[in-house]
Amino acid sequence: MNHYFEIIKKSILFYAKSRIVIIFITVVYTLIVLLVLLNRFWQFESYYGDQGYFEGAIWKVSKFQAPIVQGWGDVRVNILSDHFIPSLLIMLSPLYWFTKSYATTVMALGVYTGASVLVAYEIANKFIKNRFLIYALLFGYMFYIGLQNALIFFIHPVTLMLLPLMLLFWAIFNEKKILYYALLIFNLGFIEHISLLAMSLGIFLFFYKRQWRIHGIVTLIVGFTYGILVSRFLIPFLTKTSFRWYPDWPQHPVEFITRFFLPAIKVQTILVSLATFAFLPLFSFSFLPLITQDFFKRFVIAPQTGNFRWDLGLHYNANLAVLLFIASVLSISKLQNFKTFKKYASLLSFTIFVTVIIFQRFIFHGPLGLVYNADFYKHTKTLQFMRDFVDKIPREGKIMTQNNLAVFLTHNDLYLLSNCARINDISPDVIAFDFRPGQSPNNMWPMDEQSLKELSLILKNSNSFETYYSEEHRYIFTKSAGKQMKINCPEDES
Repeated sequence: MNHYFEIIKKSILFYAKSRIVIIFITVVYTLIVLLVLLNRFWQFESYYGDQGYFEGAIWKVSKFQAPIVQGWGDVRVNILSDHFIPSLLIMLSPLYWFTKSYATTVMALGVYTGASVLVAYEIANKFIKNRFLIYALLFGYMFYIGLQNALIFFIHPVTLMLLPLMLLFWAIFNEKKILYYALLIFNLGFIEHISLLAMSLGIFLFFYKRQWRIHGIVTLIVGFTYGILVSRFLIPFLTKTSFRWYPDWPQHPVEFITRFFLPAIKVQTILVSLATFAFLPLFSFSFLPLITQDFFKRFVIAPQTGNFRWDLGLHYNANLAVLLFIASVLSISKLQNFKTFKKYASLLSFTIFVTVIIFQRFIFHGPLGLVYNADFYKHTKTLQFMRDFVDKIPREGKIMTQNNLAVFLTHNDLYLLSNCARINDISPDVIAFDFRPGQSPNNMWPMDEQSLKELSLILKNSNSFETYYSEEHRYIFTKSAGKQMKINCPEDES
């Protein structure tokens, strides 16, 4: 037994010595991500949608309970009937066997994202000879604006999928076919629309190598079958209604083109994404189906309800970061065989570094830049009074609160405070809210500053509740013992 431990020890030491630079880069990047995420979390910049929504389900599963949480529209839902995300639950729920901290999933997001950089390096190192180019592509991946914005949106299945997706490509390029199929199924389990990614992956594998053709066909079939089974049968069975995320197909062939490029924000997203990697992904022709499907499902067949799916914000660009990186690696692996390319490889690397820095510092002001902003950390300290306020909230019984406070109460019987009438319906034991002026409207969602101010007056004058804590614009109310639950709400809510 000691002999095997000695072999493992030597292997680890050899790897550490041979990869000292990338290990250092990975550690530094992970610390940057963690510093930004944790400080934003402590600054109440995370919300029930989606951080609390998914984190609450993960907590429930860690306690071997059904993932039934506060949903949207004042309903309780089994999260698997909304989005089928077993892999996310499996990946994160065991962490709560060792801790109860609400920051657990935030830290996991930072660590897993950092680990994806190490896997990305191993993939690039296999194909690219120029070390400077490898680090340029890694720089593009780490500081791609779409990825940064996905990270500060906190927990979402596609963002936690970064590491498993990167490992999936590592398995392909290292001919680990059994591991590949295991990771394929695991990646499919992050959210149902990954079936489209799997289908396009099958097309790529068919053209990638002759020995992968059969696996490409199998992958396409698996992706298609999984998508149909989950959306047509499994989710409708769990929810007792039809699947609510069906594609919104264009009604006319020309609309496929117009939706892909209009409005102009879509073109900007495409150009910025490609420019981050010096447009190298365009030279990996067999990989283009994977990149195209990402834009297609967001721009063309997703509900045309606004630009939150079309720009570089939220979580929608997380998977794209991995796909653009892999496509760039494959492009360079072919282009580096040309003498002309070798001559300009250093210039290309320099271009990527400069482009990313310009996007980061001057155009989009990437959120990871907060790591060197002293006022950012001061703001965390100034909000200690809000963390003290949350600590004062009683944890017994049903708790109703607002969007940003709910993130710190998901391990309890939590309900979102949506209106006065909802209080009579739920009969909560505790109500807590904060309507300080100048906050982001997202903090008080689904209510607003004025409605919460009016609610505080209603609860003060109600026999059903007692004022447990009040200070300026922050209130905690608890249910009065032995009193019937009935508060007088405005007529338009009755």
